[in-house]
Amino acid sequence: MNKQKIIITFFIIALGVYGGLILWRSDRLTKDYSVFVVCGDCPTQGERNVRSAYESVLREEGIPYRLVDAPWLLGFHPAAAVEMTPAIILPDAISQKLPSDMAFWIEAYIRAGGRALVVFDPGIRDQRGHFLKKPLFADLVQVNYLQYQALREKSYGDGYFKFKDSASARAFEIPPGKASQGVLLSGYAYGSLTYPMARTLADPRLEDRDVYAYAEIGNTRFPGLVQRSIGKGSVMYVNLSLGVLKGFSDDLPLRVILRSFLLRTVGILHMLNAPGGQGGLVINWHIDSSIDWKSIPAMIDRKYLRQGMDYSLHITAGDFRDAPGDGLGFDAGGKGAPFIRMLRPYGVIGSHGGWAHNWFAEQLSSNTLSEQEITQYVNKNNETLSHITGTKIDEYSAPRGVHPQPILTRVLERLGMGSYYYTGDCGSSPNRTFINGVMVSTSVIAFPILPFGKEASLHEMKVTGVPEPEVAAWLRGIVDYIVDHRTVRLFYSHPYDMYDYPRALKEFLDYAERRQSEGSVRVRSMSYFAAFLQRFIRTSSLFTRVPGGMTAIVSNPEGIFDMTLAIPRSRFMRPPSGAGSIHEDEEYYYLTFISTTATTATLNLIEGRS
Repeated sequence: MNKQKIIITFFIIALGVYGGLILWRSDRLTKDYSVFVVCGDCPTQGERNVRSAYESVLREEGIPYRLVDAPWLLGFHPAAAVEMTPAIILPDAISQKLPSDMAFWIEAYIRAGGRALVVFDPGIRDQRGHFLKKPLFADLVQVNYLQYQALREKSYGDGYFKFKDSASARAFEIPPGKASQGVLLSGYAYGSLTYPMARTLADPRLEDRDVYAYAEIGNTRFPGLVQRSIGKGSVMYVNLSLGVLKGFSDDLPLRVILRSFLLRTVGILHMLNAPGGQGGLVINWHIDSSIDWKSIPAMIDRKYLRQGMDYSLHITAGDFRDAPGDGLGFDAGGKGAPFIRMLRPYGVIGSHGGWAHNWFAEQLSSNTLSEQEITQYVNKNNETLSHITGTKIDEYSAPRGVHPQPILTRVLERLGMGSYYYTGDCGSSPNRTFINGVMVSTSVIAFPILPFGKEASLHEMKVTGVPEPEVAAWLRGIVDYIVDHRTVRLFYSHPYDMYDYPRALKEFLDYAERRQSEGSVRVRSMSYFAAFLQRFIRTSSLFTRVPGGMTAIVSNPEGIFDMTLAIPRSRFMRPPSGAGSIHEDEEYYYLTFISTTATTATLNLIEGRS
């Protein structure tokens, strides 16, 4: 037995012998059920930003969580902590300096049945800020994720994040089209993405079956995503700075890792952030110019627009497109007005930029408009559309995807708008996006596009020669993904794109309509899902341990209608049918509150298996 094993064994035995002496301190632990996020004081603004990124995603995903510091956690026996928290997250950037005892404590916690997520760089520095010879959790995850002694400034580099196979990518909720060849993380317009990564070193004991993704820097491959069982519990390691990425408009990596870890590996009691516990699909049509005077009637005639499927229909209202006087604009206040009236029964009319599609995009790209001028053009677009529809314009999409942050979102916020299409956070769900480490807005929700590799619209796919069967499979895959993960995603294109892939588009709409009729997906507008998410964020949920189970209290003065509680089947009995509408899959019971007047619900969840 080597020295390290002897130390660990002694530490675990000591905890068992003396555990009774400190269990009395467990009364300091609240009975509230939550995930523990280890972060300490976060003295710098950058650290506070990363902490906010984690909190934002956890809140949006309905995960009960609690911020804790390491010394507080070390005051408890690991077995007592297992009873209190089902999972501990050691985030990137904000848990670099930890007490050395933390490594032994976390291992004991895992062996007793806990779960831990180790993100990028926790425990790499001593209390003075110097790099350690070996990170605290290197032996635990069987990956040395800091080789500073050997590599110095080459300890980190930019590389690709590549899943071992397409099954691994699906297991970690990577949506269709977001990974090139199904394994390499990619982005709209960029293709395969590079990320800052550590040049890690795999322990010889690390088994290939425990590696789900690799970091590829140059011609060298390093462990990128590891999940392994230890005792009664498990640990996951990720070689991506997830919180930092979220802070710079890349929401997806943090969100899917947290969801995969907490919802699937841990199986945590949580609130589900999709209306009615169903998948949500936004179909966002961008109407740019007078070319769509022909496309709109054709879409209706060919049933690419269908009542009962509420689309987000965004229009650039001006009478010019490229330059004043060219006559190529949609001209919503003149010749385009009848076509807007045709669209009204099919969803929500939104604003597509500021008056002139190509001209406005170019002005934003060249930074020639002041914030006041941007406001004037967007407001002019809104008022023209509102005058015709008789409704307030609440949704926005940027022409050519040009959406300078945070200035344009501030404009939308000032105009009282609630949602916008977004090329940032590519592939992710609706969220309160961050830029430069700071949340852009609490009142305007970003709806990221779902790409197919480097493309997103059907016309872009046609230009690059994507075969129609591949487009059809991707579109069907979007619906399946949304249904399987009970999440919300946005697909966008243009009315004139229908001619590029007519069969694939019809099959997509037929399939979405059928799944909607089955009650597994809702095809609704951006504003519908944005309003729900805002109400969801304002909904409080408190889960408290009681003898034999858990008490769950869900409350919101605005109402809890369509809110869904996800109850892990591995731990709890099926809730009584009178509590609400109940659906289930292999992992959860989904209890949806159906009363349109209730503002609070209290449920007693009984431990056991039905």
